[in-house]
Amino acid sequence: MPFRDDHIVHFKTLQGLRPPRPARVLAWILLIAMAIVVAFLLLVPWQQTSNGNGSVIALDPRDRVQNITALVPGRSRNGM
Repeated sequence: MPFRDDHIVHFKTLQGLRPPRPARVLAWILLIAMAIVVAFLLLVPWQQTSNGNGSVIALDPRDRVQNITALVPGRSRNGM
C-alpha cells in the first residue's frame, strides 16, 4: 500500500511505520550506485587476455589446420 498523506491521516499507527530519512537516503544511494554499476558492466567491452610461451602442436597437422590470429604481430624464435 503506497504511503499517501491522505491515507496516513486516517491510520495513526502508519505514521510510525515510515522508515527514517537517513535510511531512505541510503537506500536511494545504493539503488543509484547499483544502476551505475550495471550500466557500466553492460557498456564496457569485456576482453580477456592471456600471456604465454610455447608452441602449438597437433597429432596430425594435416587433419587439424588451425588459424591463429592475434591483435598484435608476433615474432618467431627461429627467425622464420
